[in-house]
Amino acid sequence: MLLYGTYSKYVAGYDTRSGKVEFKLKHHNKPVLSIAASPNYIWSSGEDYALTCYDRRAKKLLKRIRMERISSSISFTEPYLWVAGYDGYIKCFNNEMKIVSKFETGHSQPILDMAHN
Repeated sequence: MLLYGTYSKYVAGYDTRSGKVEFKLKHHNKPVLSIAASPNYIWSSGEDYALTCYDRRAKKLLKRIRMERISSSISFTEPYLWVAGYDGYIKCFNNEMKIVSKFETGHSQPILDMAHN
């Protein structure tokens, strides 16, 4: 499954074997900027300051939180979701989408992308 976010506010899943879009989720009011996924969940962030968690098994939105600043990049490494944003910080969320750590990067400008491994 290839997941992608669109300027038209959707998170979509494309099945590369069948060549078809399997689903489209509209959990944002503005363009989607970043996506992270695990076998059970899909997280997304958008220009609407929202960070969302979608349960793939239950096929429902589990949580939507409004961030103080836009989250430009998200990365999932079990069991944490890492979120970088326009405030220059990287935040670490637990599986309940609560911040457990916040890292000051020394940048006052937006962090546009990051990865955690």
